Parts: sequence; C-alpha cells; structure tokens
Amino acid sequence: MGQADAAIEWLRKAKKAKRYQNPEFAYCNLGRVYELKALWPLALEEYKAALDIRPDYSPALDGVERLNSYLN
Repeated sequence: MGQADAAIEWLRKAKKAKRYQNPEFAYCNLGRVYELKALWPLALEEYKAALDIRPDYSPALDGVERLNSYLN
C-alpha cells in the first residue's frame, strides 16, 4: 500500500470482518506493518494471533522467529 498508517487502519477493520475467508492474513499483514515501523512487541502480538487462527501459517511463524531474534 505504501502508506503504513492507512494500512494499519484498514487491517484493524479487516481483523473484525465477519466474512474474511483467511483472517490470519490480516493479523500477519498488520504484524508486518508494525515490524516495518519497529513496533516489535505489537508485531509479535499480531503474528501470534495469526498463529492462534492457523498454527501452520509460515509467514507468521517466520515473523515470530525473526522478532524473537531481535528481542532476545
């Protein structure tokens, strides 16, 4: 999207959507935006929420692994 703040607002709304076929996408993409903004604890929270929905979702698994290396 190119505009992180606009993406954050849209993705927050997408997380609440009733008819979102793959809700883990919104959580993971919001995690990516937070990670780009160096909001790592928030990013980690979103990646973990994506994994709560779909434990095998590799982009979220990769995000958790990457952030754990930054934070530890």
